Amino acid sequence: KTTEGFFSSENGNRNSVPMISPDYPSHRGVRIGTIKSTYQGKALVQFEKPAALRDGLLCISNGESAGFSLSFIESGLSFARASSKDVINFPTSSFKTKVEAGTPLYQTSRHNSTLPLLNENIPIYKRRADITVRITNEEVIISSEIFSRPCVKTFPVKAEEAKTQGGTIDVLSNVFSSSDKSYFTLGTLIFKNESSYDTPFIPISALKRIRREYYAELDAIFEKHTPEIKETANKAIYLRNTDKDFCVLHPLSLPEQNIDLNALFKEHNDIVLNNISQIAYAKRYPEKNYYLGHFLYAKNRYAYDYFKREIPSLCGIVLEDEKNVPLFISRVCFRHHALGLSCKNCSRNNTYSITQNNRKYAVYCKNCITEVYEK
Repeated sequence: KTTEGFFSSENGNRNSVPMISPDYPSHRGVRIGTIKSTYQGKALVQFEKPAALRDGLLCISNGESAGFSLSFIESGLSFARASSKDVINFPTSSFKTKVEAGTPLYQTSRHNSTLPLLNENIPIYKRRADITVRITNEEVIISSEIFSRPCVKTFPVKAEEAKTQGGTIDVLSNVFSSSDKSYFTLGTLIFKNESSYDTPFIPISALKRIRREYYAELDAIFEKHTPEIKETANKAIYLRNTDKDFCVLHPLSLPEQNIDLNALFKEHNDIVLNNISQIAYAKRYPEKNYYLGHFLYAKNRYAYDYFKREIPSLCGIVLEDEKNVPLFISRVCFRHHALGLSCKNCSRNNTYSITQNNRKYAVYCKNCITEVYEK
């Protein structure tokens, strides 16, 4: 069933309760209580909902805001019950003017709902290569096989008799197991002593050089036979570097925009798609040249291959300067809901400048659709 949801006038649109507020545009959480009084780093709060130590709290007062962690409850408990009144820690120094009684207190996070951060130090996946090392008196020969193709490389290095017995295969294993940024790492190592020495010795510095050069050889073969690794990146076309007359479609297609997509597809030959629903139009006009924009994610070969199957005349990816891409798009009108201005006699197209956290943004209201760009 189709519904207007919170966009209808009864649930938050033009003539109802504002959905966004200019005094604090970020996440403010849920209201959990009311501040009764503040003094010297503390506040007396009438709680409407429970709160616990280490919860994230937020206070907004007279255009100022401060977030803080609940670290002190005067009752001595680790939590404050709903309908209770208690003294807690409070960042009074963060406000230039006194926080008035009746100011709401919000909870932005709970102490027991924060998931641990993902470990970003995950090692890069590497393919294992089974390597054979042959050592003669004058050479080190390294061989393996990838893509059913042998890779053999000979390095002129003189061997010597080791001063200690045994350990050659352990040294080779340690050296070849370290492959830095290569696509490969050591799988199974096979060592063949073809020298005249019982325990041949090759300097570690020489072995490391051999390892680097050999893995570079494997990487070159891998890249040669897997062009799809760079295929998607090569399809990127930057708008600022081309003279083509692109028709860049808007990522939204709403009634109030009065966009005639059929007319746009008929008029233009090079069209940038920014919404998956626009694929249906592309299929109606297969003779056109199509490109994927910022809002149709295709920066890996699997996503790109999907779109290519759907649109045989797909030519690539079109990227714009990041400052020409909106940070977000909202169907809520900034002029009406944030600034509280009447819709009467409005041109439906307005431009504003705002500053938040010392960063400047441009706000465009186009047919009541709000777009925000970084300046």
